[in-house]
Amino acid sequence: MELDRSTQGENTVKINNLLEEVYHLVEQLEQEAQENRQRFQQEIEAGEILTTEGQSSGQK
Repeated sequence: MELDRSTQGENTVKINNLLEEVYHLVEQLEQEAQENRQRFQQEIEAGEILTTEGQSSGQK
């Protein structure tokens, strides 16, 4: 019985460590996703500016 409890405790520690690692990976992915969204939005806005400028110069 003592061995079972020891093994169970070790497994609990391993699971907790893995969960912590997964949590950090998810945080990292969320941060990268936010940065990608911001960069994408900036590229869209820059493209709109270029398109607007191109249309303005074409109308002159």
